[in-house]
Amino acid sequence: MGHTKSIQKGLIVSALLSACAPCDYERLSKLPLESSVPAEYRENVAFVKDVRKFGVEQLGLHCCTQHYTTFSKTDGEARMFYRLFVTKPTVLPNTWEEASQVFENHTVFREDVKAAYFTSFVDTLEDELEYYQKEGYDVYTRNVTSYNLVNSVDGSAITPQFSKDSRAWQAQTVLHEICHDSVEEWIGTNFPSELNEPFCGVIGRAGAVEYFKAKKGVDSEDYQLALKNFNNHLDYSKKANAFYAQLQQLYRSDKPLPQKLKERQQIFTEIKTALNFDANNAVLWDEHPYVKYYPAMVQLYEEENKDVRRILAKTKKHPRDMLSYMYTLTQIENQKQLKRLR
Repeated sequence: MGHTKSIQKGLIVSALLSACAPCDYERLSKLPLESSVPAEYRENVAFVKDVRKFGVEQLGLHCCTQHYTTFSKTDGEARMFYRLFVTKPTVLPNTWEEASQVFENHTVFREDVKAAYFTSFVDTLEDELEYYQKEGYDVYTRNVTSYNLVNSVDGSAITPQFSKDSRAWQAQTVLHEICHDSVEEWIGTNFPSELNEPFCGVIGRAGAVEYFKAKKGVDSEDYQLALKNFNNHLDYSKKANAFYAQLQQLYRSDKPLPQKLKERQQIFTEIKTALNFDANNAVLWDEHPYVKYYPAMVQLYEEENKDVRRILAKTKKHPRDMLSYMYTLTQIENQKQLKRLR
């Protein structure tokens, strides 16, 4: 990879499918078939199917979803979605879409990018990761097992690794992904990630609380963990948002570059202490759509009497009104975050 760097491996821009096959909920609710699952995973697969069924039948999520209807005997069998986030040391985008580069097969190296978000189902992006890392960029890669594109036929798979996580985490993840299918069906595909992710984050976590309350009762360990996950993520989001705003303020200041680099490292150290992960700009950029308006979506949840069914019913019946109100809440949240910086 010399300094000429225009290495292209056959670029094909992905296109989203515009139509979905007719929904056969009866068939989907029975998948994956027990006969296709090794004995040691059948209990966990039955649990995932029950969560999925609860989400559709009891909470009101959209029934036509392929998520978690397949089982992969090994993690490597499931389709992998590769993601790479790249930013300059003093650049923090506000959304994924701001610098998104979506490629189906392979990517292109570009000189002097401010920020880039590469995705692929074919290229592992390892070369790109190494290249930008050597060039002094902040980089972060996060791969997702069997990621579900809008209206695609292959939803997320149940894998051995997925089964190792806590039941509370599995439940919220299943409901979160089905929520994405639901809002895409009701609101459309232009529902921005900065609203889509926190909305489904709340629905997933609150839905998991409802599931374990109904299935195991409020004294159960799974219910208590699901409730803890919900409450802790609100606090986490507020702290993450404060650090993000602090960094953006630093990068936009007139301070000399060496001073910015020194101060940002101090903030990263504080993040490690407060949030328990190693941060750089790329890591935080990936995280931002999940947390930026999570407090606003929790406010929506509380205003609707913490009733997941009611929220989903309103979203399905009056999508424009709900979307408009979500935007109103985000404006209020923006003002709160600005006030904290002063």
